[in-house]
Amino acid sequence: MLDYNSTLPKHIVIISPILRDGKEVPVRVDIDYEWLPQRCKDCQSLGHNAYSCPENEVKHVQQLEVGQSQTVDKEEQGTSTELNRQELKSKGDPSKVWNVRGLNGVAHQRSVGQLVDYNESGSRIWLAWCEDEIQVEILAVHTQFIHCQVKNKRMHTNCLITVLYGENELVNRRGLWQGLIQLSRGITDEPWIVMGDFNAVLDDSEVNGYADTSASMAEFLECITESELTHLPFTGANFTWHNCSDGERSLWKRLDRMLVNEAWLVKWPNPNSTYPRTSDHSPLILQGQDSQINFSMFRFENYMTKLPGFQRLVEEHWRQQVNGTDMYILTRKLKAMKPILRKLRKTHGDLSHNVQQAAQFLQTAQQLLQEFKHAGILLQLEKCCRMIYCKATTMELNMLKQRAKLAWLKGGDNCSKIFFRKITARRASQRVYQIQNEDGHLLTDYNAVTGEFVNYFQKLFGGTQRQTQNLDHLQPFARYLITDNEATQITSPVQRHEIKEALFDINEDSAPGPDGFSSGFFKASWAVTGEDVCHAVMEFFNHDRLLKQLNATLITLIPKIVLEKLVDNCQNAFVPGRSISDNVLLAQELLSGYNQKNYLPMHYQDDLLLFCNADLYSATVLHGVLQEFKGSAGLQANAQKSQILFSKAAAQIQNQIQNLLGFPQGTFPVRYLGVPLITSKLSLADCAPLIRKIEARIAGWNQLNLTYAGRTQLIKSVLSSIHQYWCSVFILPKGVIKIIEAKLRNFLWKGGTGTGGYKVAWEQVCKPISHGGLGIRNIQAMNNALMGKHLWQWPSEHHIDIYDIITNLPAIHSGAADAIIWNSSSGTYSTETAYAIFSSPSSSVEWAPLLHGPFHTPRHNFILWLAILERLSTLDKPWCNSTNQGCVLCDGYQTETHNHLFFCCSYTKAILHIIGSKLRFQWPYPDWKMGIKWASKKWRGSHLVNAAHRSLLAAVVYYIWKERNNRIFKGTSTSAEGVTKIIVEHMRSRIVIEDIRPSIQLITLYRLWRIAWDQIP
Repeated sequence: MLDYNSTLPKHIVIISPILRDGKEVPVRVDIDYEWLPQRCKDCQSLGHNAYSCPENEVKHVQQLEVGQSQTVDKEEQGTSTELNRQELKSKGDPSKVWNVRGLNGVAHQRSVGQLVDYNESGSRIWLAWCEDEIQVEILAVHTQFIHCQVKNKRMHTNCLITVLYGENELVNRRGLWQGLIQLSRGITDEPWIVMGDFNAVLDDSEVNGYADTSASMAEFLECITESELTHLPFTGANFTWHNCSDGERSLWKRLDRMLVNEAWLVKWPNPNSTYPRTSDHSPLILQGQDSQINFSMFRFENYMTKLPGFQRLVEEHWRQQVNGTDMYILTRKLKAMKPILRKLRKTHGDLSHNVQQAAQFLQTAQQLLQEFKHAGILLQLEKCCRMIYCKATTMELNMLKQRAKLAWLKGGDNCSKIFFRKITARRASQRVYQIQNEDGHLLTDYNAVTGEFVNYFQKLFGGTQRQTQNLDHLQPFARYLITDNEATQITSPVQRHEIKEALFDINEDSAPGPDGFSSGFFKASWAVTGEDVCHAVMEFFNHDRLLKQLNATLITLIPKIVLEKLVDNCQNAFVPGRSISDNVLLAQELLSGYNQKNYLPMHYQDDLLLFCNADLYSATVLHGVLQEFKGSAGLQANAQKSQILFSKAAAQIQNQIQNLLGFPQGTFPVRYLGVPLITSKLSLADCAPLIRKIEARIAGWNQLNLTYAGRTQLIKSVLSSIHQYWCSVFILPKGVIKIIEAKLRNFLWKGGTGTGGYKVAWEQVCKPISHGGLGIRNIQAMNNALMGKHLWQWPSEHHIDIYDIITNLPAIHSGAADAIIWNSSSGTYSTETAYAIFSSPSSSVEWAPLLHGPFHTPRHNFILWLAILERLSTLDKPWCNSTNQGCVLCDGYQTETHNHLFFCCSYTKAILHIIGSKLRFQWPYPDWKMGIKWASKKWRGSHLVNAAHRSLLAAVVYYIWKERNNRIFKGTSTSAEGVTKIIVEHMRSRIVIEDIRPSIQLITLYRLWRIAWDQIP
């Protein structure tokens, strides 16, 4: 008989009937139970477990042990007990529960640890939830993470949550990165958050102490990029882990973080997470959205200037009579306009919804037109719907572009999805959820947070007026004093044309002022509002008063007329024609003998370098100068942001100088004017910040899903400017140039993830557009050209202080004078001409004009560029490794080549035939290369019809290639008539949207494309 209170045996021992050496042999037999009743570990009763024990009135908690890939059944769920009801007896290894910590008290933490120990669970991750509130479904279990779907029972919302604990070793963490990437590929529109201890950092800014390896950082960044995740804004500790050591062994890192996908930010646009400091690790707390904020600041949308009746509306309400000063009149009229403009915006509804409705109407009208092709009324209806759709799309893109502030984005990638993603990310990152005041109290209420900001800056800038010291004793040291005529010119009244020029120079998409009006409003309504704006500005200059309704900024008058004479030569960045890089070169030259000289350089956060001898007397003089500057300018050096750098000085002298000045001692390299200030030759390690900055930029754009054309524009306008500044200061090591070029190349062809698949050689890509390239700058050639500019300036521009230093250096050839030679027609050095000299020689191509002109779409031009170079991945290419090379657009018996696709294929011929019958578009040559040569001559010039034909060719090539890819990779197909319709509609939209002054050419173009002239937007 078996006692039901005893533990059921897992095996029994029996005596085998087979004798061995004349003796009975015992045999162990394992027992496998087909079914076992549930037993409660608390009350020892059968029929239930501790999870549902009536003696435990606690909320249900479930646990899952990580490391097993099988499905978790109900019988395998863990238990929960009232932890402080009884002392659990230890059954396992106490070393497995030492890391049980949290936000609760010590007693609660100890009880949780006892529960873990009692269940003999040595798991690395535990997942617990309140079953009354949410429902959890485990989707995947990995040794380093648990992936699950969470459903909120009250809010009826779903999301995906991945909790993880990364391995300590780099090699072991690679499985985590691969697992997250694999999860991301199966997630489309569902909100997803990944949180936990990654045991990895992204860059040096997340480490205070000895840094991680660059390989670890690169792999982590690549995982985030390829998984299309972004950091969730947080408050709390910047470093989430500390090794609990002091002194030089102290190490801080940001190991814990929360990452979310775009769908998460769209669903919850105001996320809030905190990382409080409780132990060596900071817990991650994700909080719900704050519903207190219902205030909406007025912001003028520039698209409203294009609405019908905008000018009339502004004129009617601006003419109201207001009494008071000129500034008061302006503020009252602007305030009165706000409800009028709000109403105007409201009447036009949600612009994105309008675009969807307009698209549906256009689709319906086109379907009716296909059924009744000869109905004139339907033809007019289709034209009207198309015009409405173009207007709605234009207004939506203008609105989104203003909010997203993507200055680099060009027409070819005017995708509303890109704008929405950027707007969502900006909103999530710009909100402040909590702040700590001077007393150390944490403020989380919205009104308290905003009030603390106002109070802080009022104390900082709004104190009583300070009496500055008399500066007459500094006059003998002034290098230049302005004359009476210059003083009169500076104080002369501001003219109206100057006010208009200053306002019209402001970008329309720039952030508006406190009143919410952008410069676009004043530009569009200047005929009505200009008079009041000019009066208000002139009143400020005449009476030195500024209403806070207009601005609350400190106003400083900068005498730009004589600025070049007033600013010292060493302050090169403030005057046109001078270069900030001159200061970096001067600092590098002064530090060239740092290890051999006995002097004291001081570095301030505001990029100011002061030098003196490393002795107490010199330091005392320097200290007096700083105090004099403090009394005269009211500015004091921040001891926390300044450093003292010693060359060769005794330890006693160093301590005395530090005590006198109150600044900590620093080490090289230090950051000066955005680049490292070093005392030796630039190395690969010194350029690590440059490379990481480029990587971070690329990672931030990965979620935008940019086209080839969009990536090209980013490389030209953003990424190239990052390394170009370094190129103007340093001769970059060739290894660094190769790494940067590899990053740019991967970003262009792969979007930043992966390698290979380069369709065109990088040397060809870096050629000018007129020579058949994309116009991306070659880094090595640009480095040489920018450094050559310094070589030209030093002997030719004597106002540069470094000229005296260079000319006093020992001559290379004694007894011979230096010659200043620049072989050009102007005789003046030009970076452009120097870049052409250092670049690889190439000649212009005759087909380059096909990629220029109005109506062009950059993504279409990029595909046309690849087609002209015959670098599209057609099936005849060796790298495609295709066994079936037949064309998927026609009968399949013809090999797919560029020459066949454009335009020997029966399918593409049909498209050309339909277009030609409607638009007199001809393509007489069956050979692709001959056709390109013919088109380059036939459609050259600036005539609008020729420009439209060039854009039409690019659109035809683009949509044919898109249809080919849809058939191969998606299994979908569209008839030649359907593709032709898409091409024609796209071109009509481009022609209508293009802002071109009316002319005979434009009328001819509209007639050719059958666009109603009276429906021009």
